[in-house]
Amino acid sequence: MMERGTIAAISTPQGTGGIGIIKISGSLALTIGKKVFHKKSRQTPVDNTGVFFQSHRFYYGHIIDPDTDDLIDEVLIVFMKSPGSYTREDIIEIHSHSGRAVLQAILSLVLDFGAELAQPGEFTRRAFLNGRIDLTQAEAVMDIINAKSKLALDIAAAQLKGALKERIMVVRNELLKIQVVCEAFIDFPEDMDDAFETSETLVKLKEWGEKPLRELLSNYENGHVIREGIKIAIIGKPNVGKSSLMNRMLEKERVLVTDIPGTTRDMIEETINIHGVTVLLADTAGLHQAADPVEAMGIRKTDECINNADLIIFMKDASVPMDENDHRIYKQIKHKKHIIVRNKIDIAPTEGSDTTQWKNINEIDVSVLRNAGIKGLKKKIFQTVAMETAPEGGYKIIPNLRQKKMIEKAARNITDAITSIEEGVFLELVVFDIKDAINNLNHVLGVIVDTDVQEKIFDQFCVGK
Repeated sequence: MMERGTIAAISTPQGTGGIGIIKISGSLALTIGKKVFHKKSRQTPVDNTGVFFQSHRFYYGHIIDPDTDDLIDEVLIVFMKSPGSYTREDIIEIHSHSGRAVLQAILSLVLDFGAELAQPGEFTRRAFLNGRIDLTQAEAVMDIINAKSKLALDIAAAQLKGALKERIMVVRNELLKIQVVCEAFIDFPEDMDDAFETSETLVKLKEWGEKPLRELLSNYENGHVIREGIKIAIIGKPNVGKSSLMNRMLEKERVLVTDIPGTTRDMIEETINIHGVTVLLADTAGLHQAADPVEAMGIRKTDECINNADLIIFMKDASVPMDENDHRIYKQIKHKKHIIVRNKIDIAPTEGSDTTQWKNINEIDVSVLRNAGIKGLKKKIFQTVAMETAPEGGYKIIPNLRQKKMIEKAARNITDAITSIEEGVFLELVVFDIKDAINNLNHVLGVIVDTDVQEKIFDQFCVGK
């Protein structure tokens, strides 16, 4: 394990709370911990350099300013001896009260005794570099921190346990076996006649290599939606109740509502949770021919929102017949996954309305004014989008684009190897494709990873993790 400097940082978010944590990792962690921590009260400070800290055990005491002999805070301190720690280095954690001033005072003291301020994600980066976790697990740590729903958290936790790693390792190890057999046949063909079977190699490449990677890739969009949230755009003509619907779904008065058409001129976004799934809800400007340049800008944003949405809620006024604008809007969004919401059903005519021609499985009646049908709409949203994204197992989800690109390359390499064998191409060229596939899977795991890729990944972390 490579020797690195000792780092320290505040590992809890800013704000008022019960507990704040300062984390120290590196060869000087224990020495620094003994210098800043005092088991006895400030009235009888002692030199703790000879004090023994049992690993993974909390001790109660005080942090005292050595210059003034003033008490900074009463704390709990825990020592985690290498390699039984998050970074596989010696770690000291100081658990104090979480006020900003007290945390900064303790951190400054730690830095004065020889630690360096940690960079974003440096603790997790050390865990990766020291072999405690692979790169998929390191990225899962960030996903756990950013998880917006229980489903997203479950997937991230599965990756942290090594679900994706295990899936990739199975494919990589099978490819390594195939590579060994192919190279042995190339070098010693007279000894391998009975051991090498082209048809058997093809089956292994397809069933143990290409197929599982394609399965992973097919579920990337589901994983992306679960992690980032389902994007839903509420669209319709002015004054059909879009903003009121958003307020009802949020269960708060988030959007200004008036009887004047065109009140909403800009897109307003909020996040809600529907049955454990994160939904990014966007209230948009009413779609119509607008002369006002500001209103026209809002409508252009609505068009952009429609293109980026995973689901469209097309809202119409059930109390009046369909008109040209309704038909034009529906034509614009019918190719997207959508739900038609008929609002003002409480005052809609029961007979003689030409809106009945729109009745279909994707339609639901609501009265936003009377808060009727909103629960049913949320259920339909979940049934329309969220249930399709529910994973059969955490290992079948590719969490991010970096991993997806590497797995795509590996899958293409395997496909090329299969095609080459079927076409009778020299076995040496087949081996090149297999080696490239293994190399790309190693990039997924972080066995091979460029420094700039590491920087991009760990720079997304907060300081202290």
